[in-house]
Amino acid sequence: MVMAKKKNPGGRPTIWTEEKVLELGYELLEWLKASEDNVWFERFLYEEKDLYPQLIGEMTAKYEKFAELIKRCKKIQEGKIVDGTFKHNLNPTMAIFVLKNHYQYTDKTQQEITITEQPLFLDDDTE
Repeated sequence: MVMAKKKNPGGRPTIWTEEKVLELGYELLEWLKASEDNVWFERFLYEEKDLYPQLIGEMTAKYEKFAELIKRCKKIQEGKIVDGTFKHNLNPTMAIFVLKNHYQYTDKTQQEITITEQPLFLDDDTE
């Protein structure tokens, strides 16, 4: 019995199933946890796995569980950057730059207070 082939509706074939994407996400999580030196998870995805940013963005948009794994990885990365800076393993200037640009850290916040004058006592014109 010969099975009929499904026609590809166009575009590139889907090789990234949800199962494979989640496998990649868990592999990334394990890589981050494996060593203190494993800080920049983009290096794992782009250099070791030879993926490209657009594909990671597509996976994140398509698979909610993968997006949650990426969020977890970002929190781990943030913690590693802060810890690495305290332990003098990372360049503080670069760490500050990354934390400000990717994790919304700020040096300080300023609040402007405006005082309007109001009389302490009201004049009573009824006397």
